Amino acid sequence: MPHSLPSQILFIDAYDSFSNNIVSLLETRLPNVRVTSIRIDEPVVDFPAFLAGFDAVVAGPGPGHPSNPEDVGLMTKLWQLADDNLIPVL
Repeated sequence: MPHSLPSQILFIDAYDSFSNNIVSLLETRLPNVRVTSIRIDEPVVDFPAFLAGFDAVVAGPGPGHPSNPEDVGLMTKLWQLADDNLIPVL
């Protein structure tokens, strides 16, 4: 039986102390998964193209308030994706 490629999950880290626990839980509890973690303020030039390499996104918790753009960062781009670029988000 051939081995399938691992599912690619992007974890967007919003500087919360619980982020490492979430990533660890995803990696240990989900079979055949690879998690890539980036911070909410990392520069991503072409966000839709970047997301094309992932099967799903987990938007991590964080301090701050959703009305403050600095507290939300890249997560804002998730909600602005065109329909043909949509990806499952938790």
